[in-house]
Amino acid sequence: MDAILASLPEGAVSGTMKNYFLDELFNGRVVAKTGTITSAKSFAGYVTTNSGRRVAFTMFCNGFTVSSRRMTDNMEKIVKEIILKY
Repeated sequence: MDAILASLPEGAVSGTMKNYFLDELFNGRVVAKTGTITSAKSFAGYVTTNSGRRVAFTMFCNGFTVSSRRMTDNMEKIVKEIILKY
């Protein structure tokens, strides 16, 4: 498992995740991959919650009509809720 986690970019730090999960709450907590094409966006990875749990997550949005940034913000809010509530 450690090799898998080490292979994933960290939110706000590296790779495809460098411009995502910039809020201080996410520091050191999110490693994931992104996927983006016209009107489709995805995240899949792991998040460490406030209770110390490591939770796998994946989400996919398709056919959205708002800006990509707005959709990303909403997706990040879901991950934030996972951190805070689990």
